[in-house]
Amino acid sequence: MTVDEAMRMGRRTAAILRAVLLRCGLGPETDYPSKRYGSTPVDGPGKGIAISEQWEKMLDVFYADIGYDRKTTKPKPETLKALGADWLIPVFWARSAKSPPCLDPPAGGMVLVGAHFQGGPWRK
Repeated sequence: MTVDEAMRMGRRTAAILRAVLLRCGLGPETDYPSKRYGSTPVDGPGKGIAISEQWEKMLDVFYADIGYDRKTTKPKPETLKALGADWLIPVFWARSAKSPPCLDPPAGGMVLVGAHFQGGPWRK
């Protein structure tokens, strides 16, 4: 396996993890640091430097670099295609915003059961 293949596999794995997290209700609101981590240090080498002031810009750059939609944190369809995970496009982009997370998997899509996916493209 080459370094490029390993990177692609890692990015594909991250996209699958993002699908699970979003379907279980863990969305963009979880992208922010805790109050303690985001606070301004009162001593040490970082004294007076607040990471929270740069957080939105950091998220903008991060999501642009990895090919995810900034508002929804979903991988963009072109990103999924490039990763060989185009089967995830309906999971991210064809779901109704009204459907409750983790309860209505799309037809032919994936279902999280324990720690296993059932119904994915590898289950023929």
